Amino acid sequence: MQDLIQRFGLRPRRPQRPAVTLGADEWWVADLAQALEMPRATVENWIKRGWVQTRRQVEVQGQRRRVVWADQGELDRLRRQRQRPVGAILHDRWAASAGDARSTAMSTRPETRGRGLDG
Repeated sequence: MQDLIQRFGLRPRRPQRPAVTLGADEWWVADLAQALEMPRATVENWIKRGWVQTRRQVEVQGQRRRVVWADQGELDRLRRQRQRPVGAILHDRWAASAGDARSTAMSTRPETRGRGLDG
């Protein structure tokens, strides 16, 4: 079957990569997903959650494309993140923000040292 599809050219053409030069440590979403050996949908999900640094690329072939920044350290972090359950990642972020909120609340409380029980 695959032979017939290929022989008659029935396979849809893959879009060509845009002729845009990426900067150092910049990736197209699909290329990053392939390098990390994970589904593109996972990288897209992380982008929506703000877990990956991106910028919008100029319009290419009628579409606006995202460019992801990831140096070697970021690639390592993303690989480690892939191994953890999403719930653990969200818990860590919650705990960090709760700790920040507690320290902010403590620093804005009026000083109570040296006062008696009646005020």
